Amino acid sequence: MKESSVILLALVCCYTLASAQESKQPTPSASENPVTRQLWLTGGRYFIQQNYAAAIVPYQQALDAEKQSPSLTKTDWRVLVDNLGMAYGITGDLNRAEETFNYGISKDSTYPLFYYELACVAAGRNDMDKTMDFLRKAFSYKANVIPGESMPDPRQDDSFKPFMSNHKFSAFVDSLANGG
Repeated sequence: MKESSVILLALVCCYTLASAQESKQPTPSASENPVTRQLWLTGGRYFIQQNYAAAIVPYQQALDAEKQSPSLTKTDWRVLVDNLGMAYGITGDLNRAEETFNYGISKDSTYPLFYYELACVAAGRNDMDKTMDFLRKAFSYKANVIPGESMPDPRQDDSFKPFMSNHKFSAFVDSLANGG
């Protein structure tokens, strides 16, 4: 899908893994499911290693468990959905990627990276108009990124490279990157 966003989310995942390891054994909240947490951590390890196909299984199991009984923090849940969707996209399963991001939006409609990732899916399907629509929506919610996270620059994203020679698209992403 895209290298810049993969790096960004891997950093978020690394931060979360580091904080968990920092305290040796994180003290789970009363409602946290330790099985879900372990699946999330396992998926994160594979994701950081760029073994996206292997990350899908534990991430999907963690998401399925979350759907039944939510226990992850909001940030961890966002990372789970985003990384799972990206893993699907990177491995070529755009339908599952789209389904995952749409699920994320159904539960957290103002998180910008779900829309950004849907823009990547649309770009993978060569649909410039939908790509622009999703990017517009993503940047309208840019203030809602995870603390410490920033919006990726679509001009640097390989997902959008095929559109960059189109003047309309390049002017559009320039305006987004410049705060417009």
